Amino acid sequence: AGLESEATALNIRTNLEDQVLADEQVEGIRTRRTLAAAAGGFLLLSLAMFSSSSPAFLGGTKKAEKEEEEKAHTGSWCAADPKYTKHTLKALVDAPVASLLKSKDLKGERKFEASDVITKDGSFYAICDSSWAILKIDESLPLLSSLNSHLGEPSSLDGGDPSQESGFEAIFEDHTNGQMYVVREAVDVSDKAEQDDDKTPPMEGGLAAVTDHPAYHAIILKVNLNPPPPEPSLYAPAAVVPTEEDFTVEDECPSQIEFDGDSKGFEGAIAVRGADGDLYMLGLCEGNNCKEGKKGKDKGHGKVVVMKRVQSADFPGDAVPGYDCFWQTVVVLDLPREAHFQDYSAIALNQRTKTVAITSQENSQVWVGTLTTGADGEFDPAAASFEKDGTVYDFPRNSECKVQYCNVEGIHWVDTGDEGDEAPQVLVAVSDKMKGHGKQPFECLDKDQSFHLFAIP
Repeated sequence: AGLESEATALNIRTNLEDQVLADEQVEGIRTRRTLAAAAGGFLLLSLAMFSSSSPAFLGGTKKAEKEEEEKAHTGSWCAADPKYTKHTLKALVDAPVASLLKSKDLKGERKFEASDVITKDGSFYAICDSSWAILKIDESLPLLSSLNSHLGEPSSLDGGDPSQESGFEAIFEDHTNGQMYVVREAVDVSDKAEQDDDKTPPMEGGLAAVTDHPAYHAIILKVNLNPPPPEPSLYAPAAVVPTEEDFTVEDECPSQIEFDGDSKGFEGAIAVRGADGDLYMLGLCEGNNCKEGKKGKDKGHGKVVVMKRVQSADFPGDAVPGYDCFWQTVVVLDLPREAHFQDYSAIALNQRTKTVAITSQENSQVWVGTLTTGADGEFDPAAASFEKDGTVYDFPRNSECKVQYCNVEGIHWVDTGDEGDEAPQVLVAVSDKMKGHGKQPFECLDKDQSFHLFAIP
């Protein structure tokens, strides 16, 4: 019995020792794994820290930053560019629209989303995409002056829906007869065929979709400016002085080209009389490839659509339903790849020199080049092209080399220049309202809703 008790005790002790040893081995494995994991993590961290501080890593970061600065010409670009003054327009004048009109001439407007401008008879005529009125501003840009006026009613035109914004994006003149035109960017006209044209106000088309099958076309308005009524006199007191609208719309014709939606249609337009005697409108598409979305942001694919006005009855297969006339597409011209812009916001043509200016709002730049046959009586759609010898200029950056002219949407040559000049030297521009809700930086506020004068370096 005693021997059996000792054996039992020995077995118990041995089992306990084996269990302890096994536990120690497991714990050792756990400890080694923990230490290995810690060492591995430390090694990875060290490698990451080494990599991020290595010349290769820093070089990649700096390269990305440099590419971003070069794209927008901001940051260190201004100080690093030895020819900054040759690449940058000189700002001559900045004048907010609200500073040019007297209170009575504001007609209740508090915002001026300026979208295009032309010069005519000593005045600037500008439009806003939120207003149905036309701004008439003396070329000297006098502050709070009676020389400046607001033509028409900002809220509506010809009995149209006052809740609708105009969508005005381009204004141009036929220089052979002084006729003025205004372009609505892209309007859904899908319900036009169902309307009674004799009873429907001509401005009834909506910017947003009005049916389940929208059809977006630019609408070109033929506008007649009416002379102002005579001043009251002894023989014609104010009560009997005839009153007239500041301007009237003679007709409206859609573009044949159809757009993807209401936000990327024609952003600018010019007119030139062809060698064949026809008037041609050149519409600048806002998006690359005349598209929205990804294709619209494919830089270097700017398009200008050449059109002429025709009667729908003569081309029933191309006509837009509900309209007696339309602007038929003749040819689409490519802009040079050097105008490597994300968007296109305005176009201007100086016919004496055939010099063209095309702006980009997103890039805050302007391309200045040449349009072959770009003069009244010479224009030939089959031979016309934008030559690849232009120059891209920056709108002036602020003191920190940040974009400040963020919303340039209209451009026009102020004068034709001297006979010896290869190109005119001064541009007038107008700027839209700054985008809110954090979509644009605060630096954009200072120059928005304004007229500007710039000199070419």
